Amino acid sequence: MSINGTSATSTVSVGGVIKITPRIWYNSILWDPRAAVNPKMVVVVDSDLAFDSVQPQMTANLFTVNPTPTVIPNYKGNIGKTAYEFELTGLTFPGSIYTGYGNYTQNKIDHLNISFKPTAGMDGGPHEIKVILSWDNNTTAASSAAPGVIYSSDTTNYLDPYDANNNGNTTDRLSTITYNYTFVPPQAMVLGKKVKLSTESVYQTKLKADKGDILDYQVRVWNNTNDPVQDLHVIDVFPYANDKFIVKDGSGIYHDRGSKIYPKAISGVTVNNSKFDVYYSTDTPSDNINGNVNATWVPASSISDWSAVTMFKADLKSGQSVVANEEVTFNYKVEMPDTKDNAATDTANNSVASWRGNNLDGANEFTDSQVGTHKYNISTHAFYDLNGNGTYDTTDLNIANRPYVLVSLTRQVQRVWLRPEEPMQTEI
Repeated sequence: MSINGTSATSTVSVGGVIKITPRIWYNSILWDPRAAVNPKMVVVVDSDLAFDSVQPQMTANLFTVNPTPTVIPNYKGNIGKTAYEFELTGLTFPGSIYTGYGNYTQNKIDHLNISFKPTAGMDGGPHEIKVILSWDNNTTAASSAAPGVIYSSDTTNYLDPYDANNNGNTTDRLSTITYNYTFVPPQAMVLGKKVKLSTESVYQTKLKADKGDILDYQVRVWNNTNDPVQDLHVIDVFPYANDKFIVKDGSGIYHDRGSKIYPKAISGVTVNNSKFDVYYSTDTPSDNINGNVNATWVPASSISDWSAVTMFKADLKSGQSVVANEEVTFNYKVEMPDTKDNAATDTANNSVASWRGNNLDGANEFTDSQVGTHKYNISTHAFYDLNGNGTYDTTDLNIANRPYVLVSLTRQVQRVWLRPEEPMQTEI
């Protein structure tokens, strides 16, 4: 592991880059090629660590990798942990090229250089990155000569703690490695925004939700300096069609924020102290910070329909200050809209900005909060369980031309017929 290009430190802050370089080490003696089934590298990180890039460093060239990983928030039910799955396409141990002779593959290596960047929402202190090399034709044994099996030669750190290969077993012998680092928050006013499902307790920068889910947003202002801060302002512009970031970049450009999902507010803002006045606007958001700051703002008592609110603003009261190491939190609730017409990649991109006095040109923005949507596939396989073991295997008999019924929450029924040896599948 290296941080900002050096392996001499394990400490990182906002703006830094963490690069890990897990390697795959191959050893085999084979007559016939042996393919790894569903091979993938799973990288499990805190949700506040943002994926940057992956760069293959290939020596053996036994696979190709898609540079865009599958992202799985709350991996395997672990709230606050995000998995990045990299498919290792075509990973195959080579067979013999000479009749009657086995192919000896010894100490061949391929690497992946994977980079991450911490966001301002990350908690200070120690963190870890866990990497799991996963494949389906593995074994729980320390070695194996069984046909088709590829076993892990790791003597430690080989168990599958997350069931990465999805077979219901956490005692498979795979291969894992853990990288440890420490995050140091910047010595400044730290602005952040996180979200959680109302049924959960852990706030995250990114998650996925379904229609009707209630989301709790939390905006956080932390004075990580030695001096009190006065005349502070915070503005939160909710996602909207063709939305822009709240703050312009160094060239004066307001870039697209890219939201495709638009949750609606269902409550006002609660603050953990009385130092701020909070106001709301139902105006159409502007494409620049001046227009939003100069919108029509009213107190909570003037709002009769929270779903019409498009943004909120909090002003530190005259004579008040956010003292050194003080945290101020602003909480509000929104409802997830119908997302049946959204793509799996669509998100609600949530950002929040702050500034002091009238210095709008000096405003800063936290941009990493994001809510996506689930897309579900429902599939099954109809068969006669001839050996009575409760799962399908090659000794069982497929059943053709049998209907299944899919019932939605609105009691609509969809009937689909199975074909021989073809599992049924439909997307909702």
